[in-house]
Amino acid sequence: MGAYAKNLQRRLRNPLPPAAVSMIREGAEAREKAILKGIFDGNCNVTRCQRVIKGENWFNTSTRAYYCGTCAREINRWSQRDEGKVICVEVTDPNDKPPFPR
Repeated sequence: MGAYAKNLQRRLRNPLPPAAVSMIREGAEAREKAILKGIFDGNCNVTRCQRVIKGENWFNTSTRAYYCGTCAREINRWSQRDEGKVICVEVTDPNDKPPFPR
């Protein structure tokens, strides 16, 4: 068997290099997180956080998305300082979407 045939056979057995396989897996995980981002019992809506928020859902009445407790408390701290309003509210039912405070 010639060098070309051996190389072709090797490439057909392992069509993608390990780095490419790793990039595909990371891309799939990123797409999954994007789908779950900001939904009830999904992932925190803050991109740098993306923590799973099962059981501790905070609804932001401004963005209409869900956040983890840590990020929601930080958002509330700033909104209270700037506007004097609490905009993240802890909810237990996905149908409970409080209105923005007036």
